[in-house]
Amino acid sequence: MKKGLIFLLFVVVLLAGCSALYSKFKGPTQEKQLPRGIAINFIDGFPPNKIVEGQQFNVKTNIINYGAKSTGVDVGLSDSIGESYAGVPGDESDSVPLEGNEGLSQAGFDSQEVSFGPYRYDNVEEGMSATFIATASFKYDYKSAATLCVNGYNSKIKKCKDSEIITGSLLGLDALKSPIAVTKIGKSSSVVEDGSASILMDITISNVGSGELEDDELNVDVSSGDFTVECAKKKIQFKNSKEKTITCTATGKVESEFLQSPLVISYDYNYRVTNEYGPVQIVKVERD
Repeated sequence: MKKGLIFLLFVVVLLAGCSALYSKFKGPTQEKQLPRGIAINFIDGFPPNKIVEGQQFNVKTNIINYGAKSTGVDVGLSDSIGESYAGVPGDESDSVPLEGNEGLSQAGFDSQEVSFGPYRYDNVEEGMSATFIATASFKYDYKSAATLCVNGYNSKIKKCKDSEIITGSLLGLDALKSPIAVTKIGKSSSVVEDGSASILMDITISNVGSGELEDDELNVDVSSGDFTVECAKKKIQFKNSKEKTITCTATGKVESEFLQSPLVISYDYNYRVTNEYGPVQIVKVERD
């Protein structure tokens, strides 16, 4: 009985040790990025799941343009290990052009492979691992056009809603493709007897991509063909925030049953997406 108990305890300890060893290196992972603007992913096997000290390896990334517009992309690579162990020397970089699909989903998405290396690690310590960090930076010129619809004072048709929330495809193509996009417009309109119209708008701009603005500040331009638009502020800051709202007022004349006018919102910005691959186990080579 005692021998059986001792054997059982031995098996439990052995399994616990194996489990701890296995959990230390579960294998590298990477984030699945959202199909907005540019995405960057590591190609399977580059880097390998395990790196042996002194042996060369390459890192390969795939850059995909999910946007409607063509753009140039600056691609960067670094690792989590100090340069004293060799590896990736500082920040490696490359640039690639990518075509947009002009909003035609059947056209597919342009992509390019960017390769870095070869690299190797030297003088590593037992139990070391590395995480690889890839970045893709690009410029996006945003322009979306919603429709402002206002009834006349004596309108019998009542084609337009006095108050409404405009979302989705009604905001325009860029609102569906851009990482920093207009996601909602709250509109409330009123018209007096002489046809003078006033439209109050709350315009929500959100970071709906996988990355972040390289500059925290965004300069927004809002205009409409048949109305004069004034905003409480046109410069917004996204620091520590995923969403901002600006309030604007459009004024003009509605001298018919109703009036429809495009509301154009535009801005340009620099955006950066980051993906990490790791931890990748580094096997130390024992030397005599």
